[in-house]
Order: sequence, then structure tokens, then C-alpha cells
Amino acid sequence: KDAVKKSLYRLGIPKIHFYHIWCLLKMEHYELAMKPGGQYEGLLECKEEGLIDHIVFSSHQPGSEIKHILEGGRMEGVLLGINILNFPYRWDGVMAAYQKGYGVVAMNPLFGGAIPTHEKVLSFLASEGETPTEAALRFLISCPQISVVLNGFTTREHIDMACRVADEALPFTDADLEKIRKKIGDNMNLACTGCGYCDNCPQNIPVPSYMQLYNEKQIFGSSDKEMKEKSYLWGLTESHRARANECTECGQCEELCTQHLPIIERLKEIAS
Repeated sequence: KDAVKKSLYRLGIPKIHFYHIWCLLKMEHYELAMKPGGQYEGLLECKEEGLIDHIVFSSHQPGSEIKHILEGGRMEGVLLGINILNFPYRWDGVMAAYQKGYGVVAMNPLFGGAIPTHEKVLSFLASEGETPTEAALRFLISCPQISVVLNGFTTREHIDMACRVADEALPFTDADLEKIRKKIGDNMNLACTGCGYCDNCPQNIPVPSYMQLYNEKQIFGSSDKEMKEKSYLWGLTESHRARANECTECGQCEELCTQHLPIIERLKEIAS
């Protein structure tokens, strides 16, 4: 309750309409929040006092686990990472929210920037006359099950493009989505989205950069030449940064990973 009141004071508002139980990575996190005397009970008190309207949650869990949480009847909406490359992995959760009339907020619509930077290899996403990036935004914006799409911008052109896509967005057909499902397979569930939570390695290993390097090779099939160029751009060749083979397997990065990726094994693979 004190945390909610502090947030209200900092925001300068009398009420928070949607309060998120933030970043549930696994069911244990949800169960901890639901314990007697825990976070959820405190939020219920705040709701009864009129300080918040709805208790919702953000999650990086599989769709089946998100569905399980929503069917428990305590949450009233969800913020989740979903895009045109990983939607099969989380769709059960989206549909569970939609069928209950809850809001669904989509974050990471461009897969952590991977879609704009790999448009050539992802050309199968787009229809004639559009780019894969535009297709990715169209997919979520036109989807009736998605309430809000959170998209980051770095230029005015990005804003103009997103607004144009929103104005013109036509939904994907079932045939379109089935074609994409077959093309992406399970690979994209295993790709790092670049959230950076695994940074601050005790050994000074630039884990996020190495995970992006792994994406390039294993997910997007970059050539050795491209790999060398990107290693330089990401600072992996700098002498003051630790190498992948210096990992001590402490597990800190894997504990923080929103996608439960086998980071230690990937570092070993890179080191070899």
C-alpha cells in the first residue's frame, strides 16, 4: 500500500487506473505475489480505498501459464511481449484475456529491433507493397484481441510510418498466419529479445551483446563476415571486456532472463 501511495504522490494523480504486478517470469513469482499478506492483498486494499481501479500484470511467461493466471479470476488484464515472430508461443494467453473481456497490451512488437534490422531474411512476413516492419506493426494493430500496442520510436519517420500503418491496417488472414507459423517454427521462441536484464555480469562479460551475436548466427543465419562486423560494433573485440569463456556459471543472468534462455550453454557454444 505504501508503494502505491508513493507512486500516486510522484505521479501527482489521485488514482492509478491499471496497476501492474510487474514482470512475472514464472509461476513461482505469481504464487509469491498471491501469498496471504503479500502484494496482491495489499493491492486489493488499495482498490477498496479507491486508489487503483484494476489489478493487472506484466509477463514474459508462455501463453499457457498466462492463461492459467487469468483463469484464476484475480487479474483483470495483461501486458505481455508478443509480436509476429513469437505469437504462437503466447497466443493462449492473449485469447484467455480476450474471451474474458480483459485488455491486452502488447510490448516488444518489433522483437527488440530484430525485425527492422533483418528485413531481408524476414521478407516472408510482408505482403506486396509493405516492409516486414510495417507487417509486424499491422499484425498487432489490426488484431481485435490486442487493445494497445507499445512501439518505441527514434525518429519522426518512425512515428509517421507507425501512424500510417495504424490508419491503413488490414488484418492478416488465417492463411497468412498459418504460412508464418510454418515458416518460423519454434526458432523464434528461442531468440533473445535484447531486454538487457542479463547485463552487469560479475565477470564483466557483455552478456546481452553475446546473446545478440548468438541470434545473428543461429536464428538469422548471418555470415562469418557479418558476424565479425557486428562483434566490432557491439564492442566484443574491446580488450577490457571479458570473453565468453570466462563465465563462472554463477547463474545470475539466467535468473534474470525474461525468456528463461540457456545463457550459460550459449556462452559455452560461443566460446568454442
